[in-house]
Amino acid sequence: MTGVRRRTIQKVTISGRSDNAVSTRSGSTDLTTRLTEELVSLAKSYSDDAEEAAATFRGGSFAEWAMISLHGLRIFLEKSYVMTIDLLETMSQILEIIGLEPDDLPAPSTFGSSHHS
Repeated sequence: MTGVRRRTIQKVTISGRSDNAVSTRSGSTDLTTRLTEELVSLAKSYSDDAEEAAATFRGGSFAEWAMISLHGLRIFLEKSYVMTIDLLETMSQILEIIGLEPDDLPAPSTFGSSHHS
């Protein structure tokens, strides 16, 4: 991910940060949902292939825009790679926005290493 992309994601997430964004209560879930919609939109606008499926096959490769969106969520949630994946497994509405199923989520090691690309 280039520096420009990372700064854009950070600006979006910082402006919408909430201490209880992970909560399943309606208000904070709405904030996380709106942020995810914005992250996906921004990430697709920076991606070379915005129409690519989020995950090409389970445990395989991921669209650039999907990984950017996942990293943005990790920053927003202020969680480790492992905790972010664990949380996302239970956040079906967020996964739906990104176009993933819980079984599609990257392994934490894949997720953590992808930000160096």
